[in-house]
Amino acid sequence: MKYIVRVVIDGYQSHKHTNLAFTSGLNVIVGPSDQGKSAALRAIRWCLYNEPRGTEFVRNGTRNCKVAL
Repeated sequence: MKYIVRVVIDGYQSHKHTNLAFTSGLNVIVGPSDQGKSAALRAIRWCLYNEPRGTEFVRNGTRNCKVAL
């Protein structure tokens, strides 16, 4: 079975530059409130399904964003 091994997020919502590494099995993203956990999941959804559309998720002060799986 294939799975996501690495996610690189640049300029997406609260993420200036984030590099997440995953392993096979269950992976859990934990941390304090308002630190970008849900934004990381939204970034993955944007990369896979192009949702949400638009530009309101681009980080303030940047021109564009990039998410790579």
